[in-house]
Amino acid sequence: MGSDFHIELPPDVAQLASLRRSLADWLTREEVDSGASDAVILATHEAVANAVEHAHAGVVVTGSRDEDRLTVVVRNSGGWKKSNGDESRGRGLILMDALMSQVEIAARPDGSVVRMHLML
Repeated sequence: MGSDFHIELPPDVAQLASLRRSLADWLTREEVDSGASDAVILATHEAVANAVEHAHAGVVVTGSRDEDRLTVVVRNSGGWKKSNGDESRGRGLILMDALMSQVEIAARPDGSVVRMHLML
């Protein structure tokens, strides 16, 4: 335990499978149980998919574990673009909130940061 996670992804949703595999490997090394691991992977997938869709920019994902607290941060440098108003979409933020203990989002014209915490 104790190694940090870091991955940089281009603005391409096809990279999400690679992200999920890399996160799963890291969470296994960190000895995170499967339920918590699944929650982190899905919440991170949603945050990165939102960044790619709305910011149209590359994404940096970092993660760390401090005792019983896991933190994942998703950053992009693109400007935030509003969604097209399709009400059948837009469940990602609700899902992240439901899966993680705490979610903080800072969206600015020069990029956004999603910081998610999970108490293990």
